[in-house]
Amino acid sequence: MKKALLTLLLLAALLTVSGVLAQDEDPIEIAYGDVVDGEIDDDLFEVNYIFEGAEDDIVMIEMFAEPGTYDLDSVVQLKDDDGDVLFENDSFFYPGSVIVAQLRRDGQYIITATRYNGEEGSSEGPYMLRLTLVEPVQLGDTFETQIFSDYDTEETVLPEFGVLYLDSDVDATVRFEADEGDIFAAFRLVQIDPDAFSGYFTIADFSPGVPIYNMSFDVELQDETLYVFYAYRAFGSYAFEADPVDVFITIEER
Repeated sequence: MKKALLTLLLLAALLTVSGVLAQDEDPIEIAYGDVVDGEIDDDLFEVNYIFEGAEDDIVMIEMFAEPGTYDLDSVVQLKDDDGDVLFENDSFFYPGSVIVAQLRRDGQYIITATRYNGEEGSSEGPYMLRLTLVEPVQLGDTFETQIFSDYDTEETVLPEFGVLYLDSDVDATVRFEADEGDIFAAFRLVQIDPDAFSGYFTIADFSPGVPIYNMSFDVELQDETLYVFYAYRAFGSYAFEADPVDVFITIEER
């Protein structure tokens, strides 16, 4: 009887250890420009990736549910090589999580792809993750992008993001122009702040109920600060099948 009980205890211990090891496997190596896929479920609620970065690199990490699926509530984290969380994002643009950050030193960094509430969470599903070395948009340059009736494409469910980084304080004018079409655009500008909720706070968010093809507004931008801006289909714009619409965004010193 004692021998049988000891055997059961050993089996339980082995199962517990194997469950921990499943989450603690060696990180998967990735590099700038890579797009990888994986799956989150109760057996594997997080996946770690590792990459080599350099001081002052501006990186973008996009994690989103695999196109055609909607069940995963993704969360992405950027950590240093000790495993300390530097940035975390839950939902930058539904159904995706996005981190934009400037690296503070040379070395290895860890990306953790997981879900809302981690081990205690319930969402499951396949995902895609993209790591990009960002080339910031310069003041006065025009950022050309498109909006779509449905972002659920083979490549991504997220819009195209522009990133701005300034070396000095600037009084700026933001100019937004969009072509006419069966759908119309919204616009958002956020400031990256790791101390803010979700890692950013919104400076401007225009989601009109009617088409706006041309607008501008003034804004004060801070030095040594990252800004992210993008156009997307306005929530009041409905068309199941429509051609993409071209959008032009310029941020210039006034």
